Amino acid sequence: MGQLWGQRLLLAGATLAFWPGLPHPFIAPKGLAAAAGLALAWLSLARPRKAPLDAPIAAVLSVALLSAALGPDPGQSFWGDVNQPFYGLAQLSLYALAYFLGASVDEAVADDGLAALAWAGAIGGLVAAAQAFGLISEPWGLVSGRAIGPSGSPVFFGAVAALALGPALAAAGDFRSWRAALPAAAVAGLFFSRARGGWLAGAAAAAVWLA
Repeated sequence: MGQLWGQRLLLAGATLAFWPGLPHPFIAPKGLAAAAGLALAWLSLARPRKAPLDAPIAAVLSVALLSAALGPDPGQSFWGDVNQPFYGLAQLSLYALAYFLGASVDEAVADDGLAALAWAGAIGGLVAAAQAFGLISEPWGLVSGRAIGPSGSPVFFGAVAALALGPALAAAGDFRSWRAALPAAAVAGLFFSRARGGWLAGAAAAAVWLA
């Protein structure tokens, strides 16, 4: 049970978490939610399994840590720049741990994680639609006419919406139930983000699903 809820917190929190009272209202809550979810899920694992990318990821992290330790500002290398807290070794470590978690869980837990990502993407798409239709005003609304969703940036949000589209298409099944609304909401988020990279990634996700 800890794996399921930790994974849900990781995926939904890293996609949706937002707190306007913080200096970085979009980034900091997502990192905290992801870290909490990873901790809960990781502590619930009976034993992590080995996966093909374990050694390459460990090598990249080792080189990055050595470079940071020998660099002129180890603190900034680890935490990231104060104005760009989404870069840094702490964030890279979260991504690596998320991979290790995904490689260690069984198929049922992985399917639950994909469903959580589909739901989070759909909620993000609804937020983007609300921004596009003026239901959410500045400073949390549109940026240069583009929806930012709960991500704070149309580019980041487009990437998240594209990532959620594949699981949403899978969750929709034959499109004869209300679950068809999940990919529809993800597509709406992609459309309102006006992120060309997200559009390309979303098209690739749809192509893989159709294949």
